[in-house]
This record gives sequence, C-alpha cells and structure tokens, in this order.
Amino acid sequence: MKKYFLPLLVIGGILASNIAFAAEPVKDNNFKEYPVQNLTANSAIVVDRASKKVLFSHNHDLPWTAASLTKIMTGIVFIEQNPNWVSTAKILAQDEVGGGRLRVSSGSLMTVKDIFFSAITGSANNCAVALMRLSGLTNDQFLKVMNFRAWILGMKNTEFYEPSGMDPRNKTTVDDMAILADYAFGNGWMKQAATTFWYKFNVISPELAKSVKNTNDLLIYDPDLYITGGKTGYLEESQYNLVITTKHMKAPRPELIVIVLGADTRQQSFNEAKSLALWMWDNYDW
Repeated sequence: MKKYFLPLLVIGGILASNIAFAAEPVKDNNFKEYPVQNLTANSAIVVDRASKKVLFSHNHDLPWTAASLTKIMTGIVFIEQNPNWVSTAKILAQDEVGGGRLRVSSGSLMTVKDIFFSAITGSANNCAVALMRLSGLTNDQFLKVMNFRAWILGMKNTEFYEPSGMDPRNKTTVDDMAILADYAFGNGWMKQAATTFWYKFNVISPELAKSVKNTNDLLIYDPDLYITGGKTGYLEESQYNLVITTKHMKAPRPELIVIVLGADTRQQSFNEAKSLALWMWDNYDW
C-alpha cells in the first residue's frame, strides 16, 4: 500500500504554529466597531497573524463554497509530496474540467514548476487537476490527504471533493481559511507562486511562450497593502472569495490574515478586504 507523505516534522510545525508567543493586540482607546453593514460578503474574518487573535468576524462558521480557494490546499498537498520541480510533464485532456484554464493543447510538455505556478498564480483548473495526477498519489489518495491535512490543521468545517475548486461541494468557512492561509503562505513555494503577478515560461513541446497573470489585483494595483500571500475564488454558487495575508505598505503595522467569502463582485472582494485591514490597523494597538 502506498504511504502518503505527510512528515511528522511538518505536523509538529503546525502544532507549534498555534502557540501564540506574540503580544496580543488590544483595542485602541478610540476603538470603533467595523460597520458590518458595509459588507456585501456573506462572511469575513480578520486575524492578527502573529498572535492568532481574531480581530473581527462576521458569520465566521458559515459553510461556504470554496471555489478556487481549494487550490491553496491542492498546492500544499502537492508540495508535501516532495516533487521534482525541474522534471517535465504533460497537460492531458483528462485534466480539463472547465472554467479558467491554461490555454495549451493536450499533450503539451512543460516543467512541473510551470504547471504549479500556472495552477496557483494563474488559477488554471487544468493545471490544478494535473498536480493531483502528478503527485504520485491516486486521485482518491490525494483527496484523502487534502482532507486529512485540513483535519490536522484544525479546519473543522472544511471538506474537499476535487482539487480545482470547480465542484461546489468543496466547502469551508472563514475560520478554517484563516488557518489554512497562515499555514500555506508560510511555505516558500506557495508564497512565491501566490505573490507573483506575472509568471512567464516556455512550453517545451510544442515550443510556445506563455505567461499567466495572477487573479489577485491587490498585488500591484493597491498603494496601501503589501500582499504576502493570497488567492481569489469564484463560482456562481459562491460568488467572489478572497484570502490574503497582508502588511501595511506605508506604515509599520503587524501582518493580518483577511478572508472575505461571497462578495457581490470581484472588485468588492478587494475593496472589502482592504477596508477591513485598514480598519483593524486603525482601531487596534500592538
């Protein structure tokens, strides 16, 4: 029987990461509650990343369709199988599940690294499915590891049915996504892919220059937020989801984890995440 690669050192790291050594933020003397009526998102949360203290939550345990936020877990599980990043692999017809995709023909050959960045940076569904196929695990094994990783992390209300986010049964909550963001964006490969705005590479066969654009516009179009990790997600069943870890671009402020699920528009997901971050920095002292 094939054993899943889930190192004890990594599990130990998860448990250790839940111990808060940093001083907890406290409400400012002029503290004002965030005007939750301004949110179009169905649920939201802001967490001080160092202390793990929840600074704001709205419908924190509401189950919600994860959409492409699923790819955060897909990427982490793939990384934890110790892939050979410079090896080559093909995108196959069986990887196609609809939605956003890397536009290459079936049988296109590229490096494993390029498939990974296309899945995470560009949110390409066919590349996310390819990561599962290339992981060394069967599909069933890969999904079991995704859900086992969620359980180990303490994501009590999350369940995954496939790796791309196209299945609306992939469910999570803002509580659980905050846990996953803290863990996933602490990984160098995931952080690099999630914070790359343009990723350019060459398909080996047929020879073709390609580039993928990050779906998170906050990476370069916002003057106030320095994004240290992030992922967008959209399905009709979920509307617009966003996960970010962020620091203040202009002032020394602690890093925050901000999640909004189910915003009305893509731009609203960005606006509401930014509004929440700035509000917490203005209303808490560290």
